[in-house]
Amino acid sequence: MIGCKMHIANQNTITHSRIEWVDYAKGIGILLVVYGHVLRGIKNAGLDIYSVFFYCSDNLVYSFHMPLFFFLSGLFIVRSLLKTERITPFVLGKIKVIAYPYFIWSFIQISIQILMSPYTNHVKEVSDLLYIFYKPQEQFWFLYVLFFLSVLYAILYVLLKNVYLILLISIFLYFSKLGIPMFSKNFIFFSAGAAFVPYMLSLIPNKNTIPSFIVFGIMFIAVHGILGFLQLYGLHKFIFLPLAAFGILLTCYLANYLATHNMLSFLKYIGYISLPIYVAHVLSASGIRIILYKLFNIHHVGVHLLIGTIFGIVFPIILYEFGKRIKFPYLFTWR
Repeated sequence: MIGCKMHIANQNTITHSRIEWVDYAKGIGILLVVYGHVLRGIKNAGLDIYSVFFYCSDNLVYSFHMPLFFFLSGLFIVRSLLKTERITPFVLGKIKVIAYPYFIWSFIQISIQILMSPYTNHVKEVSDLLYIFYKPQEQFWFLYVLFFLSVLYAILYVLLKNVYLILLISIFLYFSKLGIPMFSKNFIFFSAGAAFVPYMLSLIPNKNTIPSFIVFGIMFIAVHGILGFLQLYGLHKFIFLPLAAFGILLTCYLANYLATHNMLSFLKYIGYISLPIYVAHVLSASGIRIILYKLFNIHHVGVHLLIGTIFGIVFPIILYEFGKRIKFPYLFTWR
């Protein structure tokens, strides 16, 4: 009971302030998301990419970048519940900031892909628009899962009032055959974020994170090297969890260091607007890839990676800032 009270007290301390290192962590995460999708887009387009480079990069990025976002989202779930006090306004809030951009941008992206089918990696049909309601398409799976995990967590928290018990339930679901894999695989990271808020808050301020960062970095790279050498990535549940945990901790320590020293502030900015970048980057990056490949006949993988990643971040920023300038926020959120 004392632990729960301390946990609630820690939640109250972050209600009125924005934690900078979290924005930095989101910035690092969204950069990896865009890079990962550009990388796979290049591979699917048939460009001649060095297989070892692709394999190592792809496994490195996809081992933790989405668990990172679920973990960071979980950090503030209890705060949101305490703020709304009831489930109904909480769910309505999630509809406005998660479900709304999910439906809007799923429709926009699929519609454009239907029109551009002759030039895209994946052919879309009008019937694909119906999948939006029950089968999330491409990158939008994250918003789909995040919404339902948020609602599930809210219900469990109201019933149990114990973040650590919910974490135990998520661990059980992760290793059991119960539940839907897309949800149970990620609920553990979401619940961990909610449970470890007090410990993550202790990262701020902290100017002595370099030793921890180096240790986690060495462990993360070493584990990846061993798994790659032994070709053990297929042992999904038992391999994925520690890899994701190391990646999350590594990112959080790096983000804390950058925030404490006010370095690379652009990461904080793109982290702050990570949602607009997330929903719009695939259209942006694939569009520039098609232009480079079809119009300018550029096949160099390095050029595609660099320009695709930059454009995948910059164009959504332009859309976001334009919406702010004309005072039209409804392109990304309903509020």
